[in-house]
Amino acid sequence: MLSRLIEDRRGGVAVAFALSLLPTLGLAGVAVDYNRVANVRPQVLSMLDRAALAAVSREEEYGAEDYAREMVEQLIPELPEGVVIDEVVPRLVVDASTGARTMHVEASGRVTANISRVIGIESIPFTLESEAQAASKLYEVVLVVDVTGSMKDSKINALRQSATRFVETLLPAGASSDRLRVAIVPYSATVNVGTSRSGWLTPGNGALDDAGLDAIAQNRYVWDSSEVPANLCKGTNVVWDGQKQLCYMGTLSAFEDVDDCPGVIRGDTCYVANAWAGCVMERAGSDGELTDAPPSTAAFRPYYWQSWTGNGSPSNRFNSWLPNSVDESWHTNATSNDGRGPNLGCPKNAVVPFTADRDLLLGEIEDFEAWHRGGTMGHVGLLWGWRLVSPQWQGLWGPDHWADAPPHAKVERILVFMTDGENGFYTGHAPSNDSDYTAYGRMSESATFNRSNHKRLLNERMETVCENLHAEDVEVFTVAFALSSADAHKLLGGCASTPRHVFTSEVDTLVAHFETIARDIYERRVALTR
Repeated sequence: MLSRLIEDRRGGVAVAFALSLLPTLGLAGVAVDYNRVANVRPQVLSMLDRAALAAVSREEEYGAEDYAREMVEQLIPELPEGVVIDEVVPRLVVDASTGARTMHVEASGRVTANISRVIGIESIPFTLESEAQAASKLYEVVLVVDVTGSMKDSKINALRQSATRFVETLLPAGASSDRLRVAIVPYSATVNVGTSRSGWLTPGNGALDDAGLDAIAQNRYVWDSSEVPANLCKGTNVVWDGQKQLCYMGTLSAFEDVDDCPGVIRGDTCYVANAWAGCVMERAGSDGELTDAPPSTAAFRPYYWQSWTGNGSPSNRFNSWLPNSVDESWHTNATSNDGRGPNLGCPKNAVVPFTADRDLLLGEIEDFEAWHRGGTMGHVGLLWGWRLVSPQWQGLWGPDHWADAPPHAKVERILVFMTDGENGFYTGHAPSNDSDYTAYGRMSESATFNRSNHKRLLNERMETVCENLHAEDVEVFTVAFALSSADAHKLLGGCASTPRHVFTSEVDTLVAHFETIARDIYERRVALTR
């Protein structure tokens, strides 16, 4: 009996002791559960941040609040078990004077209690808010890309994929593009500015008098670099002028009256006429060399590779495109950009001026093609990138691409330059101390360039252009693509704005590097402010 009493008394003491612990356990439980809330807080904030950043950059501001709410609802399942979101309140504020947009996203919810429930606390409430702002700056981004012959096969495919990712990152589907514009400059040994810009040539109507050509030479200018089988030429209005020993398109009455010419095709090939293809020579000396002077100050000469054999043998691919006699029999099987004509070496991919049209940009990128002959002149690509962002060229490329932007908004100008090779004239098909035709003509036509100094002199020109870009506050990224030359790497490193603006890429990393650059730029447009 005594032992039972003792046991009973001990039991009573244990119960009493347990009851006395409830407040202590409750307080400890509250601490544990509040610690859970503290751990959950960053995850909820991350969810709100993602929604605010995405919504503030929406194309249609009137749907931004609904978009933020829907995005939070989609992300809620990613939160830990026991977290309940009761209400989401998005609010978009647009500054009437600057057009700057701020998105507030507030969420109220609770975390289901565990230990605290012993003292009647079922859940612990919280309210969190995120705020993101779209920058009031405007962004102009120029992508300057190497499309020389060495970019063929896997390299040009990698460039297409990388440039596509670049544009898709800068201009996500459905996101606002009202403060960002993208332009593209493909380059080789010259740049194609587009045939619609003949008014930039001298004289203003784009005629060839500036080149000092006689009437016969001007007639030659109507031929592009393509040669096609004769049986495909029927019905193209290509005619043969036996007296002048050249062909031209009958519709180009400005060059010659063709009524007296017999409409026949000779040999196994014919030339397809389409006149100037859009490439230009670089200016020299006081005529705006290495500057952003507009064409009204210093006009451009049209790119024109005259019929030339070098050693008199057309079979050596010196671009002999003018038949020598009526019974000319030699021909070429070359296709695409390996043909002949005054536009040989002029890349078909022309400059794409600033636009926010994502589909247009992606279509141009899909059409990228490695273009043979001429050489590599990176500074020419940089020059035309500069001429796109230069205030002196505003309105020359087309309608004002910032017509709808807030007045006096600051423009941040960014240039991304990519190359896979050293600067230089291509000399593979030329006789001693000569070269292919370029934006500077051939070596034999120059008092400056020769085979021993051309790379150094072109690099010096590039250094000058880079210095000019820096002086104009143009931010420069450089991408060395499968590039082995130490001198070229050094040149690109000096051209970039900072060491973090320099990328060294291979075929398998180019996409990632282009995306990194694009994301860097894109994330400046929107920022978390709370």
